[in-house]
Amino acid sequence: MIKQLGIRVLAACLFLCPLFGVAADSEQTSTPGPGSLEALLQSALEEHPLVDAGRAEIRSAEQGIKSARWQFFPTPGVEYQRAYADDADRNFQGDD
Repeated sequence: MIKQLGIRVLAACLFLCPLFGVAADSEQTSTPGPGSLEALLQSALEEHPLVDAGRAEIRSAEQGIKSARWQFFPTPGVEYQRAYADDADRNFQGDD
């Protein structure tokens, strides 16, 4: 999922570079400006909705792992039972 997301973001950036006039020169891209490839990639990683969705999916999976680990711990519980007995009950021996 993350690899596909990275490929999509990279493809979107490569598609948008000619639209914003980003030069392919190494001289012009050496100083990152507002239209440089690095700035566009950083902007895409910070603001693109698919990147946010991917990060949310990762957080969700991590929380799923944490909750699955808790299933291996014992579950504490309390139980009580009240017994009714009288002298006619042969099974009840009393507290002599």
